Amino acid sequence: MKIYRTLLAACIMVLTVSLLTAADNEKRNDDAGPDTTLERKVTSDASVKCESGKIKLILRGNFGIWQLYAVDKEGRPYPVFVDYDEFASTYFLLRAGRTEYKLNESNGVESVAAKTAAGGSLLYTIPKAADVSVEFTFMKTTPDCDDDMLQIKITVTNRKTRTDTFALKGVFDTVLGERTDTHFSTARTRAVNSEVQFRTMKNEKWILSQGRGYGVQLLLDGGDITPPSLVTLGNKDIISLPLWEPVASTTRSFDNVMSYNNSAVAVNWEKFELKPAQSSSVVFYIAVSADDETPAGAAYLASLTGAASEKAEPVSAPGAILPAPAAKAAPDVPFDVITEEKLDPEYIRALISKINALEDNDKNVNRDELLRLNAELDAILAKLRQQ
Repeated sequence: MKIYRTLLAACIMVLTVSLLTAADNEKRNDDAGPDTTLERKVTSDASVKCESGKIKLILRGNFGIWQLYAVDKEGRPYPVFVDYDEFASTYFLLRAGRTEYKLNESNGVESVAAKTAAGGSLLYTIPKAADVSVEFTFMKTTPDCDDDMLQIKITVTNRKTRTDTFALKGVFDTVLGERTDTHFSTARTRAVNSEVQFRTMKNEKWILSQGRGYGVQLLLDGGDITPPSLVTLGNKDIISLPLWEPVASTTRSFDNVMSYNNSAVAVNWEKFELKPAQSSSVVFYIAVSADDETPAGAAYLASLTGAASEKAEPVSAPGAILPAPAAKAAPDVPFDVITEEKLDPEYIRALISKINALEDNDKNVNRDELLRLNAELDAILAKLRQQ
């Protein structure tokens, strides 16, 4: 935890200006299984609209963006994630080897939108690396309701000529709970209003963001859902930093110097190894609601186990749930060895890069060196805070 915590603090200080923009702080205006056979007639620059029951889904093939709306009784759609810049702040990422790809940018990632018999699909192609298919399938949380839930299945196919390791991550820029007393809630936690992480969702089950009469619920445990390796609730700008696993501090709210009450969810799944042309998938669900109702994802999960309900005794928001192995204490680095040269942003960037390189070397990692570098980074940050 210390490694990631210090990395985050350094990234915030060094990278804030270049990574964050005022546009990111704007939220939407107040007025404002499945058949996977694709209809290949849809072109890569097309927008595909899919509507069923309480859900409206727009897939933009030219940007690889997906836009999700809850539809009320009058047929009016309302965005359940931040809709600034066509929902670009909600996206998936692929890590292929040591290279990360954001799947809604044109940095070598090609995308196409298509309709399926039960919903829609976004297909991403990363030349000589991987193909990624994101399939959205309309479903019902209970048999007697209209479609109010999406099954999302993300499939990665290795297009390299060698075996490699891959991992998936989702970032969801939530908005509905930001003007209420409760940013998020889970099956176990009544209110989450500061940063928190979960290494397992077996007790929490889901993440709910609700407000303005609408709700969105990420279902992350139960049935055929792929268990995440890490779920982070944090400030959106911090979650968007270029760290594969975001870092949360239980004493930190969803504010930062650039934005207020700006929360988001990041979901990391376990890495997996693929041989050439081999595929692997992750599955999760998103339920929505309108007309002052609550998404019925809990009822759906209960139906999978045959239980009468998925209710758990609510508790106040816990600290970050991060069971971690015991580690050697990092050595203290005295302030007097932190020279002005080490306070330079370029030096800090280089130090972070060295720490990342050591952490990536799972087989030959030098733990003592890693502890020493992190202690130095801690001392640098402490000195910067005193200036």
